Order: sequence, then structure tokens, then C-alpha cells
Amino acid sequence: MCRMILYIARKTPIPLSYIIYEAPHSIAQQSYEDPYLPGIKQFPEILKRNPKINMDGFGIYYVDVNELERIQCTKSKYPIVVVDQEKLSIGILLRTNLYKSIRPLVDKEIIYNMSFIRNNNFKEVNPNLSRDVQPYKYGNYLFCHNGGFNTEYSKYTSKLSKYIDPVFLAKMQHINIDSMWIFGLLFSQINTSASSNTDIIRTQVERFLSIMHEIKDIGFNISLNILLSDLDQGIHLALRYRTCKQVPPAMYYNKVHPLGYFVASEPLDFEDGWHLMHNQLIVIRPGICKDKGGLGNQVFTSFKLDPQEIQCE
Repeated sequence: MCRMILYIARKTPIPLSYIIYEAPHSIAQQSYEDPYLPGIKQFPEILKRNPKINMDGFGIYYVDVNELERIQCTKSKYPIVVVDQEKLSIGILLRTNLYKSIRPLVDKEIIYNMSFIRNNNFKEVNPNLSRDVQPYKYGNYLFCHNGGFNTEYSKYTSKLSKYIDPVFLAKMQHINIDSMWIFGLLFSQINTSASSNTDIIRTQVERFLSIMHEIKDIGFNISLNILLSDLDQGIHLALRYRTCKQVPPAMYYNKVHPLGYFVASEPLDFEDGWHLMHNQLIVIRPGICKDKGGLGNQVFTSFKLDPQEIQCE
């Protein structure tokens, strides 16, 4: 299962190492811990969708406090943690086993991070390229997701194309097919640069979801998590939506963490402050800065979404 994490500082920068391997929900831990889901005993069906290790690909976007004007990126088609599965133990020192290209980054001080780990179960026959690893950058937007439709996208190409700017499709042909359609459909409805009004953003997201329902047929199940950041406006969206009552893929948020705002898939356990997202939209946007010595405040707003449920197996 592909996994991701979003971090936004509230007051002080943190080392990128915290996101990579130190936090209980770090992307390194999410890449190999088995099982890395709370409630595993209550939901044994999760085991079928929770491989022991994410086999390939990671992407990390971050803002270094020393270079605030430039978003920086590291991507690889290789696992973020290189380990011997036979010798893997809970006490392993993740830092010494990180993929070599990421080791120089761990001590950087950051105020923003979006990270993603990809699990491609078809790596042997269809290996992904580094550029194909999420998150994707398109203009001033960063985007990543897991989950999506429960069917072949080729069945809906003509319907989806009606709602998506052909310029976008032409530029994004290299990304894996489900991400291209999901991001294209979302991007065609979202315009955070034109409005920072949270209610308008909510309306745009609901329109995106309604279009998905318009093009679906019987058995068309929507089950996805999305992270979207407008880097110019400093607006961040987290969306979890499903039309079935199945548990995975999961996503959690923490708005009271002392280090900042977090949205993450599969935290190790229910630490204080962490909450499971249901059918929910979270919008984090800039607010009034009351502390001139800090990084400023953000406004955290959560909306409940009412899905159109369908019969699922």
C-alpha cells in the first residue's frame, strides 16, 4: 500500500530526519513495519493489502529554512530503506539503512514536507521511473494520493476527458495512469490561487467528488486519499473519501502536535492528538501572524463529507 505524510510547521523548523525516520509515522517506518496499521486485530482483511515492505520508489518535497523561496525535491525508484528482510528487527537503526541518496538530507531544517512511498507490486514487469514517483509537481501545486477507482481507468477515458484540460493531459502523460486521471480531474475543479476562502475550496472539492459519481456505473467504488498543496498560496488540502465501508487505505491527522500540523497514512498507534480521517476534507491555510518571531499561524478547518455509498463486496 502506498503511503504518505504531510508536515507544516507552526512555529519552529524541525530536522528532515524526523519525517524520514525518527517519528512513529516516519516514511522509513511506514515503508517496512509489518503490520503498520492500528486495529489490525479488529480488521484482519487489512492484512491482504499490507505488504511487509514497500518495494520501490519514494519522493520527498521540502522547504529548507535557509532557502525559503525554493521547494526542493529528492526522488528515487528504489526503496527508501535498504534492509535484509531475514535480519529485520524492530531495533534496527533506520538512519544507517536509508537509501544512499537520502542520507545527506536528514539534518536539513525544514518548515514544510510532503513525502510519499510507492508500493508497485508489478515492479518486475513494469518498473517505475524516478520521475514517476509521487509527489508530482504541476505549476505551483504538489499532489500525491493512494487508492482511487476500483476498476480499469480505460473504461472511463472518454468520460473523464470531458472534464480535464487537454493541456494538462499532454504534460502529464508520463505519470502512472490512475494518478493522471485523479489529479487531472481534481486540478480541473480546484483553483486555490483564485480564492483562499475555505468554503469555496470545499465546494470545489465536492464538485470533484460529484463528477466522479456522475461518470461511475454499478460497482464503481471510490476509495482514495489525496494530499494537495498550493505552494504559492500556502494552502494545503487533505482528503479521505470512500463509497464503501472498508477500512484501507487509512489516513490520520494531528492538529495539536507540538511540532506542527501532520497528515499521515498508517501511524504506528493512536498517540495523543492523532485522529482517523473518515469521509473528510481538511483545509490548512495561512492565518494572521500573532507571533512575529515565529513562522506565523495557519487556520485548520475540517469538513465532514457525506459519501454516496454503494453496495460493496
